[in-house]
Amino acid sequence: LWAAAVPAGDQDPWRAFGEELGVLFQAVDDLIDGDGYATELGEDGAREVAAAAARRAHERLGAIDADTSVLAELVDGLAALTA
Repeated sequence: LWAAAVPAGDQDPWRAFGEELGVLFQAVDDLIDGDGYATELGEDGAREVAAAAARRAHERLGAIDADTSVLAELVDGLAALTA
């Protein structure tokens, strides 16, 4: 199976990054909308979820053998929305 021209054996780091990006996006969305993580954990808790997901996303990018600078900027941009 190929996804985005990445052989199946090389997809794990990309999938791991995608999972963390998804958590980050959801935490940011919940903070904006005032639901989900923001209601379950409070705004500070949702910010902590977002910050932890952003850290893990950056770690996952480090395992990818490609130029991931645009993705790192995306993570940083999303994380900045929680301030």
